[in-house]
This record gives sequence, C-alpha cells and structure tokens, in this order.
Amino acid sequence: MSEQNKIHMVDLVPLLVRITLAAVFIYHGYGKVFDGGHTGIAGMMAAKGAPFPEVLGWMAAIAEFGGGIFMLLGLLSRIWALGLVILMSVAIATVHGQHGFDLRSDTGPGFEYCFTLLMMALSILVGGAGAISLDRKLFRSCCFCGAKKKEGECS
Repeated sequence: MSEQNKIHMVDLVPLLVRITLAAVFIYHGYGKVFDGGHTGIAGMMAAKGAPFPEVLGWMAAIAEFGGGIFMLLGLLSRIWALGLVILMSVAIATVHGQHGFDLRSDTGPGFEYCFTLLMMALSILVGGAGAISLDRKLFRSCCFCGAKKKEGECS
C-alpha cells in the first residue's frame, strides 16, 4: 500500500464522529419518517406560530433520517452536516434552550444533548468527512475552496 493510500489513526476521528451522529439521527429520524413522529414536530411548530409547520415537520424528519444515512456513508457530508447544525440550533432555540443546559432540568430537558450533536455536526461541516468516506472517494476537489486534494489538504 502506498503512503498516499495509507489510513492513519487520525483518519478514524471523523469516521467515529460520523458513525455516532448516524446512530443517533437514524434512530430518532426513523420514528419521525415512518411512525408519524413528524406530526409532533409540526404541532409544536404550529403552536409556536411557525409558518408551514407540516413542511417543517417533514424537513426535520428527513434531515434526521437522511442526514444520519448520509453521515454513515460519508456522502455529501458537509451539506448534511449543515442541515443537522441548523436542525439542532432550531431545537435549542425553540425547545431546549429555555430549560438551561442540564438535560435533567426540573423544567424539561435542557440543551446539552442538542449542543453536543450540534458541535459534532459542526466538526464534520468544518473538517469534512475524512479519508474514510465516499466524499473522499468520489470527489476530487474540496467542496469549499475548490482546491485539488493532496496529502494534508482539504478533507
């Protein structure tokens, strides 16, 4: 195996982050997509006066389930990571933020879990899917700067 194709320990970091995000979002997204969970989000958004709550419910469900699958594959990772960052930011702003940081708050679940997921997705958004991903295999240039991939450059 040439030095260029060698997998290094550091290459496992984004893979492990992606696997963790995938497990969480596929699990939670599945119920929203296939078991009607999107209607709960739609109802909550309607109660807060958000426009098109049914559309927002489906968008959240697809972002979670689809984002989880694409994270697992490492495909279009930065795009899906952006969606997950937005999703978790909205969850913090509209639901969890009012209860403080602690997940076990007396008033309701705080935002620590959403914040953790947000930061994990942000790490993929900023750093890319890594060497062990379909993004790396399929795309020859960095989707942010357009630079050709070389050892040590854009993820």
